[in-house]
Amino acid sequence: MTDRIERMQSEIASTSQRLETCNQDLDRVRTAFMQTTSDLRTAKARYEVEGTDKDRKEAERLQRQADTQSKEMRGLTEQVEALSARLDYARDEIKAARLEQRKAQQDDSIRELQEMVGQVITTSESLGQAMLSLADAESRARECGAISHLVHLHDPSYIHEPYQDGRTIQQPILGQYLDRLRKWEDTIKKGKGSP
Repeated sequence: MTDRIERMQSEIASTSQRLETCNQDLDRVRTAFMQTTSDLRTAKARYEVEGTDKDRKEAERLQRQADTQSKEMRGLTEQVEALSARLDYARDEIKAARLEQRKAQQDDSIRELQEMVGQVITTSESLGQAMLSLADAESRARECGAISHLVHLHDPSYIHEPYQDGRTIQQPILGQYLDRLRKWEDTIKKGKGSP
């Protein structure tokens, strides 16, 4: 991808130089052509008025010179158009390559995020499971009198799934966070819109 961009940038640099030279040549020939056509008009007018052989030959020479310059202008104009087309192509290719490069970077970033989200989900579920086990052990220790009822070792906010506290179902912060991560994962897997 980077090689392609560099090749196209090199193409743009060399073609731009050639185009500049070609435009300068075209301007030079155009200026000369305008002078020649002006001289030709004068020579034709002189021949029509004076009627000398010298004036006729000069008008014919200027006509040949104008024809040659006109052909040269057409050739240079075609060259300018061809070089301009090459520049447009190279610019379009760079734009396409950069878009492709950006897409590849985005895909890599999404894969990295998916991997990290998967790790966080797994780690959080393990933490939540450990917290539930700690809560059960704490409850058993309290029931048998091993610890006081004032001792609270587990933290319900680190439980990864809803639990019942009296008559209400509690959704702990860790559980809410995991839901958000899972929804993001589902969105990415389904390929819906922007994640």
